[in-house]
Amino acid sequence: MSSSVLVTGVNGCIGFAVALAFRAAGYRVYGLIRSEEHAARLRLNEIIPVVGDVSKPETFSHILAEASILVDNVIDFAAFVDTLGWKKGLLDAYASTVNDWDVVGGHKTYILTSGVLVTGYHKNEPDRAIDETTPSPPRAPAFQGYADLEKHALTSYTDKLTSIVIRPSAVYGRAGRINVPESYFAQAQQDKLVIKGNPRRLFAQIHVDDLADVYVKAVRAGRRVNGEAFNISSFTPFAVEDVALKASKAAGFKGAVEYREFDPTDLLASSGNRNIIVNPQKAVDVLGWLPRRAPFLDEVEIHYEAWKAAQPHHHHEAKPASKPETDSASK
Repeated sequence: MSSSVLVTGVNGCIGFAVALAFRAAGYRVYGLIRSEEHAARLRLNEIIPVVGDVSKPETFSHILAEASILVDNVIDFAAFVDTLGWKKGLLDAYASTVNDWDVVGGHKTYILTSGVLVTGYHKNEPDRAIDETTPSPPRAPAFQGYADLEKHALTSYTDKLTSIVIRPSAVYGRAGRINVPESYFAQAQQDKLVIKGNPRRLFAQIHVDDLADVYVKAVRAGRRVNGEAFNISSFTPFAVEDVALKASKAAGFKGAVEYREFDPTDLLASSGNRNIIVNPQKAVDVLGWLPRRAPFLDEVEIHYEAWKAAQPHHHHEAKPASKPETDSASK
């Protein structure tokens, strides 16, 4: 495999998993980082570090020109105004390299990592699963800017790029720092557990390795997926409360649970505190993809040990994990 991939956001949970998946599939993989401080981990995993500023494509233009695939994986839903401009600039810069690309008849591939919250919802059937045909606008007004970015990515350079949008649901696995399920491990270590919003609301999840597999399969699908978006989730959503209670128990938490309403400024509050149920059938049908990892609740002790091992000085600070569940109350 001679194709090369540039992954931005490679230090994040999704970005690193995507880079590993492409490398395992035989690609030459570059990972964009801010400084050499993070280079050793990439080199250890056969990922070539590239130091540059993602908001300034000129700082890594030589790699941008070489890469036949760009995965734009820097995502910050809390800072749309600050990120949307340079993300469009990165896409524009990448598209401009096609004019100089020396592969006759070839197309470069651009993948934008988005999220399922950018998708709308069924107003008259709020508990119906969302898919790529669910009507707009996004379920939260704050996500409109990202929806506009998706449209720009999928329609602006159809003659030069194979453009794809991948929308993950809540990611778990690999001890991700901002993963929703693993966040309850962190709370338990601080002897507190706060569950916000409707505790019985359902949310879709996906293991980061299953998610990374989508990126490789999407690239291999070629031009037939140009202009397509894929909502990615396992087939079984879980209640927030079930995840919080079982994760905190695995982390040794024995205190009282505090239930709160969302802060009005919270992005999830603006989504109406609704269930987030995702139908990933399009990825199954079009890409031949299937999630293979067990649900978070089925292997919560494994995920706790992984999360604990990833924490600084974990052997001094972490609590022992509780014994595996023997009852079926939360399964």
